[in-house]
Order: sequence, then structure tokens, then C-alpha cells
Amino acid sequence: MEWVAISGEVIEEYIDRKRVLMYAELQEEKLPVHIVADYSFWEEPVIVTSYVPDSRYWIKCKIRKK
Repeated sequence: MEWVAISGEVIEEYIDRKRVLMYAELQEEKLPVHIVADYSFWEEPVIVTSYVPDSRYWIKCKIRKK
């Protein structure tokens, strides 16, 4: 998950909560992954959660369906 945090793409920002939602695809597994990272303490960001995006809620794993 650290690789996703370093190499991933920010797809949503939650400025008031100091969090971002990031997307990357794990190359070996061809697996899309989302992580939520908290940067309340910029020197030590924290990965809050990670999950495989569900196509019922996401378009191409990057755009949230309305």
C-alpha cells in the first residue's frame, strides 16, 4: 500500500478532513486499489484504509458514480 501512496493518483480530496483518496493499479496482480491517506501530520501521513473499488460505485475505478 505504500507504493500506492507514493505512486498513486489523487482522485478525490477531502480538505476539511485533511485526507485524500488515491488510486493505483498493482502491476503484478492487475488489481485496482484505492487508499485513503490522512495528512493531518504532514511529516507522518497515515494510510487509513485500502480497498478494491467496486464497479457498482466507480467508473473505471476513478470516477464516483452519482
